[in-house]
Formats: sequence, structure tokens, C-alpha cells
Amino acid sequence: MQLRARPASRPEDAPLRLITPGAGVETDISPRAAALLLLGALAVGSLVRASFVLSSGFPLNDGGMFVAMVRDLQASAYRLPAFTSYNAEHLPFAYPPLGFYLAGVLNDLTGASLTQVLRFVPLACSALAVPAFYLLAREMLRTRQAVAVAVWLFAFLPASIAWMIMGGGLTRAPGYLFAILTLSAVRRMYRRRTASSALLVVVVSSLAVLSHLEMAWFAAISAAVFLLAFGRDRRSLVLTAAAAAGVAALTAPWWLTVVIQHGPGPFLAAASSTSSSPWQPLTLLVQFGVTGETLFALTGALALLGIAACLATRQYLLPSWLLALAVFDQRGFRTSATVVVALLAAVAVCDVVLPLAAKWSLPSSLASSARHGPRGAPRWLAPAMLALALAYPAFSVLATPSKVLTGMSTDERAAMAWVRTNTPPAARFVVVSGDAWSVDRTSEWFPVLAGRRSLATVQGTEWLPGGAYHRRIRQYQTLQDCAVADAACLASWSAGSGERFDDVYIPRLSPRADTTSGAPCCAPLIAALRADPRYAVLYDGPGAVVFAHLAAGG
Repeated sequence: MQLRARPASRPEDAPLRLITPGAGVETDISPRAAALLLLGALAVGSLVRASFVLSSGFPLNDGGMFVAMVRDLQASAYRLPAFTSYNAEHLPFAYPPLGFYLAGVLNDLTGASLTQVLRFVPLACSALAVPAFYLLAREMLRTRQAVAVAVWLFAFLPASIAWMIMGGGLTRAPGYLFAILTLSAVRRMYRRRTASSALLVVVVSSLAVLSHLEMAWFAAISAAVFLLAFGRDRRSLVLTAAAAAGVAALTAPWWLTVVIQHGPGPFLAAASSTSSSPWQPLTLLVQFGVTGETLFALTGALALLGIAACLATRQYLLPSWLLALAVFDQRGFRTSATVVVALLAAVAVCDVVLPLAAKWSLPSSLASSARHGPRGAPRWLAPAMLALALAYPAFSVLATPSKVLTGMSTDERAAMAWVRTNTPPAARFVVVSGDAWSVDRTSEWFPVLAGRRSLATVQGTEWLPGGAYHRRIRQYQTLQDCAVADAACLASWSAGSGERFDDVYIPRLSPRADTTSGAPCCAPLIAALRADPRYAVLYDGPGAVVFAHLAAGG
């Protein structure tokens, strides 16, 4: 299928025309205006990201497991260890290691603590994703105006911000950055068809693979779409095969080490760790939910309009790309789709909304009552609509801050430090926060800050074979149901999971998955354990309550 209209001369330089504008409609802006919009997107987008990161002196949400893995790497003199010490579970050290090397080297060279590295490396990589997206948009869109609008919209999509600037963004954010750079490099390779362009693909693709497998998978799916659209000639196929071989060779020191130490089991387990419904991506699309916008999903709605416009003009690349991600990248669809959504929304703004605004006249039903009959739209209407489309996404992000974008408070850290100092090293804890496992920062950071085993923590189990990941999620969810129950619930969980616990840790904060209530977690469970003679309060502070399970040895 031919997805791009090319002129007869120099087809390799032809820009992508997604929709042909109507005659007489101004379709582009000056280079100066485009530059101002692009610099504004980078500056304001960086400030928005920094405002969340700087609101806490600790990494946002997750990242505890990564701190442990960086320490393991440093302890082994930067040779890949076979296992990580995280949570004392004998987890394979199979995670792509580039972020860990970067954090360890920065920690050694600068003296900055690992927690500070986990604050600012994700922030920097997330900000750099904006100019990286510009390089891609410039390859994909026809006009300076469309490129600038796409970059601006991308800079403020919540799904391109939230999970990148967290502590866990140590791997996600570089992976996302290098995946976007991979896409622009692949498109450039199919346009130029040179060995040097293929070499660039090898370098940035390898960095994506060594950063985050989910982001690398996004890049691989997208590259396959580009191959079908642009690379069906012999030269392109040869370059594609050479680039794939180069990536495999350049990343071999990591993946081959893991296979030698553990076999293919960790990778097979990680590949099967998704728990998303096959229909979830399509549901997110039709409900405007893929962008993560908490107010009206303006960018999501514009993206759907962009899909309709592309289909109407037989420009199938962007809709096909989005559909491929929905089908083959169900786990990471919210994040991977942001790239295509921003491009589609720019198509809607520049090739549908603005041309209509420029040509709009009063409908006949209104014109009949107007003194002077039908009139064209005021000259300010199109610029005003463009300003609204650009300003609203930034306002939406700042107006509804997420509970997830918060870090461990001083009181929470003090409670975990008390546990580290005042409980036996072999003590086994259940951590009850009442939260969803993916946003339960308490359960993830507890093994690192408290130095004790958390029996229901999910992080890291995706690398274990035999369905361990899904079993752990079920065990975790069953345990969190005890937040509104009593001691019998904990006993039932222990019997069902086969895990004997010594102590119970309950944080004093509201669940992050609950966007409405500000009440602290687990009041019914705390009251029940206080009244139960089989439990004794060990610690009762502003950050958490810790109970000893006196019947643990029985």
C-alpha cells in the first residue's frame, strides 16, 4: 500500500502530505513563529515536569527496586550480577541495565545520592523527549505549523509525562527518549537509504533496547509499520536487515549474559506479564481515554478527528500505526500511543479545524435574523482556536495534579528507618496500603528503606517463570482487601498464600489510586488489630503504624 504522495522529482525529500488543504487557505506559519512555538513547548513543558519533581525531595512514586539494582551493580564492580538483592527474593538481574549504569556512574562521580539521581535523570530524559519528538514530527508532517502544533500537544500529554518523571523513569524515560529517536532515524533511513543512516538506527535502537524492553517493543512495532509504508524496495530491506543484526550484536553483552545465567526464562516470563484486556486499547480510544487527560480530553478528541480526516483522504499511515500499537502493544499502549495521537491531533488542528474556521460563515438559520445577512468568520477566530488548542493541554496538566506524582514523605521514611533499626533482619512483613500495586510506593520502597522482606510486593516478579507475576498480583490484591477488614482477613490471606508473616506495616496516607478521598488508609484494620490480643503496637507515628504478629510463631 502506498501511504505517501510523492512528486516525480526527488521523492526521497518529499514531505508527508496528510491532508490537502482547501484552496486559498493559508497552511503554514513563518519560521520565526514556528521556532517560538517549538522553544515554548520545550521551555514550558520542562517547567511543568520540573514543577512536579521539585514538589518533593524524594523520587515520585516508584523506583525503590531500581535503587537496589544500582547498588547491586556497584557492589559487583559494574559486572552484571546474576540476581538482585531486592526484597530477598532471588530475582534475576534481567532488567535492561543502561539506566542502572548511568545512575551508578553519576552517584560515584558526583557524590549525589541515588534518590537524587532518580529525581533528576528521569526529568532530564522526559524533557529531552520533546525535541526528540520534534525530529520525528519534522519527518512525518508537511508544514511548520503542523510540526509546531504536534510538538506542543505532545509536550503536555499526561501519558507522556507522569510515568516518565517518576523514580522508575530511570529506565522508562531513557527508553522512551531513545524509542522516539529510533523512529525518526528509521524514517530517515528509508528516505535517504544510506549506510550512515542505518548506522544511526543501530545506535539509537540499541540504546532503547538497553534502557527499557517495553519502549523497545514500541519502537519495533512502529519500525515494522514504517517498513511496510516506506521500505518495500530491495535497498531498504537490506538496510533493515543490517540494522536489526547490528542491534542484536550491540546489545548482546547484556541479553546473552542473562541467557547464559538464567536461560530464556526471564524474557519469556516478562513477555507474558501483561494483564491488559485485548480490547482495552480500543476502549481507551473511543472513550478519549488514551491520552490520560483528566479534564475534557481535547487532544484525544482532536486525534479521533484526525483519524477521520486521514481516512477520508486515503492517508492511512497514522491510523494504521495507531491500530498496530493497539493490537500488538496492549501493555504499553497508553504511552506508545502518545506519539501518534499528537501527530493525529496536529492534523486535525491544522488541516481541519483552522481551515474551517477561516472559511466559516453564519448558517442560514442564524443569518436570517442577522441585520446584514451572512458574514464570514471574524479574522481573530482561527488564531483564537489555535491558541485554545495550545493553551488548554498545559492548563489541564497543571489544574489536576495526580496523587501518583508524589514522593515518600519525611514521616514515611522515618517510619521505615525505625523498622530497619528496631526489628530483626529476618522479619517478614505484610504491607497493607489499600492501593493498586502499580502505584503503591510504600510496598515498593519498603524493602529498600526498611531493609525487610515485603511478602506481597509485586515489583520484580515479572522476571520469574511459572506465572509467578500473576500469582503475586492476586496475592497482593487479596491482601489489600484486608484494609477494610480485620485480623481474620490477614489470617485467611496467610493460609491461602502459604506465607507466614511476623509484622504488619500500615502507612498513614490515602491510597493513590483513590482520586476523591483524602482519608488515610486502613482505619478498620488498624482498629481491629489494636483490639486483638494476637497483635501488639510496635510503632505508632505520623508516617505509619507497625504491629507485631504475636501469634506468628504459633
